[in-house]
Amino acid sequence: KAATTSTRSSNVLSKTKRSFLVADLFVFEIIERALEDKKVCDEEGRDCAWAVFNYDSDANTLLDPDELAEMVGEYTRGSEDLYEQEIKAKFIASTGQLFSDSHFKIIDSLPADKTYDTFLAVDLAGFESDPDRKNEKRKLDDSAIAVVSVDQQGKWYVLDIQHGKWDVRMTANKIVQTAHKHKIPIIGIEKGALMNAVEPYMREYMARYNRWFEIKPLTHGNQRKYDRIQWALQGRAHKGDIYLVKGEWNAKFIDQAVSFPSKYVHDDLVDALAYIDQLVPETLGNFDISGFEEQFKFQPQDPIAGY
Repeated sequence: KAATTSTRSSNVLSKTKRSFLVADLFVFEIIERALEDKKVCDEEGRDCAWAVFNYDSDANTLLDPDELAEMVGEYTRGSEDLYEQEIKAKFIASTGQLFSDSHFKIIDSLPADKTYDTFLAVDLAGFESDPDRKNEKRKLDDSAIAVVSVDQQGKWYVLDIQHGKWDVRMTANKIVQTAHKHKIPIIGIEKGALMNAVEPYMREYMARYNRWFEIKPLTHGNQRKYDRIQWALQGRAHKGDIYLVKGEWNAKFIDQAVSFPSKYVHDDLVDALAYIDQLVPETLGNFDISGFEEQFKFQPQDPIAGY
């Protein structure tokens, strides 16, 4: 992506020999850095993957600002999507089949004037260390831990989504520590072999920290992932009822949401958030309808006729 962007940059900069030379040096620097032995491996030196670099044109200090502005006008034609693609080298559309990036409002912090119930759901994707498959290289999705506060009008405030490729002990520790941090009584995990693998370690850490939580098995209900995510999230997102508390995970979550479904982009963060839907109904007995009654209070158009 960077080489392509730099080639386009050189087309604009070729008006002078100096500019053309600068562009060539920038391309050479990218190629030189990309060919460095940059690998990311686990602690045991296995399951290595090449590191990824993204050098966008905005970050290129060798580009003259006027020439960059000319390039922006030529290649983006005022489109935000084209700007992200051509200048930022980010090839992800802002609108997908189910979600748009405009559906998710990013806020600085949780509003203090409301009452909340907080939930935690986990999407397990396998574990890095497998004693029976030491020599087998596997490409795993990320495991994801979603923490959501829900107000009494049913609005979701996503506090955090932790994600990563962890071994079974680290996964268990992160779940327990996150539940303790946010004072969450119930932890939701999809029922199956992965839950059975992580649960004993979670109970070990609960005993160690003297913090006990209920582990609630979640199910996919014989639904396809697409249907489950659509049912749990699409309606809420379209109504503007899902808020994201500002964090490093925001961009990755939005990228996954607007790309879903795609075989080229993971959906771990979106899937973990969708599981929250199975925990939220447990608080419907405490649901505060007064906010809706005030919002939709009957207002007669004719005060004399009364309707």
